[in-house]
Amino acid sequence: MDAPLTGVYRAVVDGNPRAGRRIGRGDVAHAMLAAVDDPALVKRAVGVAY
Repeated sequence: MDAPLTGVYRAVVDGNPRAGRRIGRGDVAHAMLAAVDDPALVKRAVGVAY
């Protein structure tokens, strides 16, 4: 959804956050940039939601 960065979201490696269906674009971008430098997330799926 079109929403600004809040910095408050849940992230789950190799899954989706329970009952998480929505997240704003600002928080998606924040989560993606945080994951770029994490070697533990190479070739892993990360689900993010509020």
